[in-house]
Amino acid sequence: MNDSIPGLPKFFYVDSYLDAVESMICADEIKFALTMLDNMPGYYRDNPPKRAQEIRAKIFEQCMTVQDYVNDRDELIEKSEKYHEAELKDHWKSPHFQPRGAIIVDLVQKLNAKGFCANIVELGPYNYWLPAGLKDQGLDFIYTPMSVNPFVKNPIENKVETDKPVQNIFICFEVIEHLWNEDEIIHYFYKTQMDPDFVLISTPKYTCGGGLPNWDTRQLGHIRTWTPNELTAFCRKHWPSLNWYFFDHSMMVSIGSKEVVV
Repeated sequence: MNDSIPGLPKFFYVDSYLDAVESMICADEIKFALTMLDNMPGYYRDNPPKRAQEIRAKIFEQCMTVQDYVNDRDELIEKSEKYHEAELKDHWKSPHFQPRGAIIVDLVQKLNAKGFCANIVELGPYNYWLPAGLKDQGLDFIYTPMSVNPFVKNPIENKVETDKPVQNIFICFEVIEHLWNEDEIIHYFYKTQMDPDFVLISTPKYTCGGGLPNWDTRQLGHIRTWTPNELTAFCRKHWPSLNWYFFDHSMMVSIGSKEVVV
């Protein structure tokens, strides 16, 4: 310890702290890892250790940007050439898409049974498994995707209008954990000018799949984790007029409804 440096903390262990920062990154807590780097003891805020600077730089190097999602050629090829309607139609049954797949199919089935056509707007569609599954089930719906990737078009032919009364559904599945600013969801929502009868938001519960041991050698997509309380609070804050219900699962879903669900 160098006692000649004024203000240098004697009982703060830099490497142990930075080990904890890296552990946070491995646990899908990119945003809070950066907060930790910003909040070291005062001396280190003015004199950041080389390792801290390297961790910060590596985080931004490895984190995916919107442009990365758009330019991900392997994903584009997979979605636009490999995935066809026949292959997509059963994806909603896969464990990877549960429970959100079963929830949306069940909801549209119930709306159809009441004489409604489901008018669905989905922010950030993955591979268009949702309209493929609904169509395969013979359900009546209108589907409008809001995608950041203009190169991947919806391969499923959907109706664009109906003579029936509609129920409006806004969906955002597995997007919020990728966002530096989760309020971007709200910006997109208001652009729809939709008066929603239902809002469905899903995200992994806590750390997805146990985390990433090799964070510094792979792309980082998840910016932070979400807890059930945080997801519920986000939904109630932005859609306070809806009645909110929580479906507890490793891929948790919050469901907002105009009507009270008994």
